[in-house]
Amino acid sequence: MNTKAQERVKKLKRINKWAFSSKEAISDAGLSYYELNLLLHEGHLMKEERGIFVKKLHANSETDHYAVALAQLGEPSALCLWSALVLHDLTEEAPSNIWAYVPYEKTTRLKIKTVRKRNPQWEIGIESINGIRVTNIERTLIDILLDRKHFPEVQAYKIVMDAIRVKKTNFQKLYAMAKKLKADKRLKRDLLILEETHVSFM
Repeated sequence: MNTKAQERVKKLKRINKWAFSSKEAISDAGLSYYELNLLLHEGHLMKEERGIFVKKLHANSETDHYAVALAQLGEPSALCLWSALVLHDLTEEAPSNIWAYVPYEKTTRLKIKTVRKRNPQWEIGIESINGIRVTNIERTLIDILLDRKHFPEVQAYKIVMDAIRVKKTNFQKLYAMAKKLKADKRLKRDLLILEETHVSFM
């Protein structure tokens, strides 16, 4: 590998995500379109639709479609609700769409279930799993309890109880997350019912 090729690979490593847009490659790593094409030719990258690149090492991963979807949506965005449940191994159901939070003003023609929020609170309960931005377990469960549009009460309760049963989280953490999201008063009844139900089955 010659010096220029080594420099291109070095720049590529500056990108901490394995699926990214050409815009991110230019702004985050200083790569030019010419260098991106050379990296493609050299086998370091694969190109997806809509100008999204995937690092070859991670191609065909079980979660590559999530990374590609978030790269297409751009920042800020994060997997949520059903997609977050899948990533955290909290459901065996496979949603037909990828679910992601986006800013309220964001529009897209992509085949992604975008959930728009006026105040998504990006600084609370968002983590990165293998470079994929996703609501953490506690944020996911609290969001599900709050989202009666997509999760009826019985279904939401079952999802939370299943997560508690397999010890993915606990009520102390759920109460703490509800408080951070300023939803503790709204969910006080729900969490109390769930906690009493859990105790009765112990």
